[in-house]
This record gives sequence, structure tokens and C-alpha cells, in this order.
Amino acid sequence: MSSSEFDAFVFPVLALMVGLILDEVNKRISFLGIPDSVLQFLIAMCASITMSKFLPADVAVDLADRYSWTSMDPQTLMMVMLPPLLFEPSFKINSHMFFAKLRLIVCLTVVVYFITLFVATAFMLPMLVQTQRCKFSSVRCFSALCRLSSWMNCQGRECSEQYGAPHRLRILIEGESLLNDGLALTTYRVLVDILEVEMDISDKINIPQQFFSLFMNVVASPLFGAIGARIVAWIISKLQENKKRQVFFMNPQ
Repeated sequence: MSSSEFDAFVFPVLALMVGLILDEVNKRISFLGIPDSVLQFLIAMCASITMSKFLPADVAVDLADRYSWTSMDPQTLMMVMLPPLLFEPSFKINSHMFFAKLRLIVCLTVVVYFITLFVATAFMLPMLVQTQRCKFSSVRCFSALCRLSSWMNCQGRECSEQYGAPHRLRILIEGESLLNDGLALTTYRVLVDILEVEMDISDKINIPQQFFSLFMNVVASPLFGAIGARIVAWIISKLQENKKRQVFFMNPQ
């Protein structure tokens, strides 16, 4: 990872800080009953449109080139962004029910993600073709929307948690979210390779590398996330036991 690629994490860190503030505000003042994650996305989208419309053109281009994720290598996204994305669902998930419903969760993840991707592409491709002066191929549109499609599916988890969905349904949605990000990053990597071949940047697609990427994103990364979540849960349980012992010793009666 080059030092310039760290610039791409400036906006995500700021977005995390603003998101936490909005989350606390929305707990006290509900904005039309909008889920927290949807509200944060709408505010981020409005901020992005405002910056692109009202900033000088050279400043907007410099910000986009330096701080946006388009300047990052896809492998950097896989290595850096996937474990944090997988940590929260791994921390919350019920492992026994997850493995009991593993086949259903995998099928749900694949079907829901690709249906979302194809539907989003079907809506966006005509618009992008009309608004872009250069040729905008379907592969480019797929590449642009594959991560957005992942975000769309993840909102089901946020909404189910906020509105108190049944526990079994939440486990299925948590499991789908656990595998969804890895599948999205793998799809993005494949589409980027296809786009490079289409633009004559590379000669062929490295099939073994794609299978290795699929294994790391869909199998290894969720496993690492689950192990990390279990370690954190164990540490928290030990700290809670320690607090109970301190209370017992201070108040033996």
C-alpha cells in the first residue's frame, strides 16, 4: 500500500465521526422514522452532491483524485476494509444457528446480492450512457454498482435491528451480511480484471488468483472476523465477571 492511498481513509474517518453524532441525535429526535443508516447515507450523498456542485472545478477534481476510493487499488480495499466490515456481524451472530442454516444463508446471499446488482445496473446503465460523453460499458456500470449493491443489502440488517425483528430472522440477515461484503469485493475484483482486458490494459484474467481471492474474501475473512469477535466477547465477559467480583467484595451482604 502506498502512502498516498492512506489519504482515501480521511473521508471514511470523518464520515464515521459524523455518523456517530447523527446516531446519537437520531436516538433523541427521530427524523420521520428513517433508519439511522439510511439517514446517514442520504446526508453523505447530499454532502457529496453539494461539494461537487459548489466547489471550484479544480478543487473538486483534486479532492476526487486524492481522497476518493477510485485512487485505491482493489486489493487494498480487500485487505484493509473487509475485516472491519465483517467484525460487527461476527460479533452479534449466533454461531450454532448460523452453521445450521449455512446453506440457506449462502443461497440467500448469492441470490439477493446479484439480483440487487442486476436491478441497480438495469436502472443506472441508461442514465449513465446518456450523461457520459464517452462510452460507458455494462462492465463499468457493474463495477461502479457492485459495492453500492452490497450496501443496499446491509441496510436490511440495520433496519431489522432498529425495529426489533424476530431473532431467527435477524440471524439469517446477520449471516447474509457476514458473507455479502466478501462476495461484493470478489465481484468487484473480477469486474476490474474484465474491464482491464476490455481496455487492453492486461492480456488475460488470472483465474487462479480470482479463486484465491474468492476463498480469502468469502471463507477466510469471515473466519478471521468471527475469531476476532469471539476473542473480544471473551474479554468483555471476563471484564464483566471482574466487575461483579468487585461489587461482591465491596458489598458482601
